[in-house]
Amino acid sequence: MSEKIENKQLKKIVKKFSNKIHSIAHVGAHLGQEVEIYLQAKPDNLYLFEPQKNIFDKLNEKVQDKKNVFAFNFGLGADTSKKILHKATENNGASSSLLEPKLHLELHTNIKFEKNEEVDVKRFDELIINDVNFLVLDVQGFELEVLKGFGEKIKSIDFLFTEINKNFVYKNNVLIDELDQYLKNIGLVRFSTFWDPYLPYGDAFYINKKEISTLNLFFLMFKKFYQDGFFNKLILRLINFDKLLYLFKQKIKAILN
Repeated sequence: MSEKIENKQLKKIVKKFSNKIHSIAHVGAHLGQEVEIYLQAKPDNLYLFEPQKNIFDKLNEKVQDKKNVFAFNFGLGADTSKKILHKATENNGASSSLLEPKLHLELHTNIKFEKNEEVDVKRFDELIINDVNFLVLDVQGFELEVLKGFGEKIKSIDFLFTEINKNFVYKNNVLIDELDQYLKNIGLVRFSTFWDPYLPYGDAFYINKKEISTLNLFFLMFKKFYQDGFFNKLILRLINFDKLLYLFKQKIKAILN
């Protein structure tokens, strides 16, 4: 999903739940494009995690003078270790991942993964951070590994905004059904879904079921069924026809090259 659309949805969510947000953690913060959105909610603290050294330096420069905003030059995962990051050489490394690219190579032929970088990855539950209840994951398929690293601290998360996948955009990335089930088991249910109209990924917003009435939980079952279904996809494609033209041009360019 495009950064512009993703930020539009995130902005609405942060505004709607701002009075219930304590502190925010964004894993895969990149250049900090969403920082101003978060600060509008006036969180107690904002924690930003970005493992790419060159990207982190720019992120840190952007936020170093902001009060109660903390940037960390490491990623999060299920274990504390050194890992190989597959770096995207285009789009400022936004597509870089701890997982090898798979379908991504076909969907975005203009983005190459020609370099690797050894980065630090840590478990969140090993950090002295205990006030996060709003979590954002932008980790290119590594979502489940990050969540596992929260350990018991995952129980403090009331709101989660994350990328989701229907197919293996990256090798062995978690798929939406498995992610739904994992989050359901820890009390988080899918509240809203924003699928890309033409590509097998999107974003989703999960909320702790203690924040939702029994009636609304029942309604969410039907809402998820509609948002994941064909009719919603058809409507999205009709109102995003320009995206189809863009993908068609990319395909032609790849063939000609």
